[in-house]
Amino acid sequence: MRRSTFPAQLVGFFAPAASDPIYAEAAPLAAVMLRLAAFYVLANALMVVFSGVLRGAGGTFWAMCISVAMHWLLLPALYLALKVFRLPPQTAWLALIFLFLTFSAVFCLRYRAGHWKALRVVGGEMGWKCCSRRNKYGGWLPRPALGGTRGRRPRSAAIIGETMPIGKLSPKEYAENLLLIGNIHVPPTD
Repeated sequence: MRRSTFPAQLVGFFAPAASDPIYAEAAPLAAVMLRLAAFYVLANALMVVFSGVLRGAGGTFWAMCISVAMHWLLLPALYLALKVFRLPPQTAWLALIFLFLTFSAVFCLRYRAGHWKALRVVGGEMGWKCCSRRNKYGGWLPRPALGGTRGRRPRSAAIIGETMPIGKLSPKEYAENLLLIGNIHVPPTD
């Protein structure tokens, strides 16, 4: 009695109406490849999460270096596996999964090393060109947009939460700072 599995059922959707020897040969391989693709998706998701955590912590340069290195290693690794060593496609998929898990570990190790803690993500002694003054907490405030922003959000609006601890501002200070971003109309508070 033959046991049916979900990948085999998915492959069965593509079965021809008449008996076909090519399909009969490819169907078992396709079922195995679907199982490996599921592991690949999990490994890729793990890598995306770890790279996103590193980028979110401010380690964008190293995240880029690791990502570029990984993508340049994928092609030669798969070429060697398939063309030079003549390994079956299942082994190539396993190598791909292994590479993704390895680079996930590299992202994780880079994050855990804590080098990102010493990075200066926002501001600096010279400030940013888009910033004209400091708020009372030492963060840089965006310069008011000259001539309006024509409905666009200024570049500095994305960093406003990083430069000002919003919870420490009075409603009046918060409204003033929102007005500095541009095109945000807040009624005056008295």
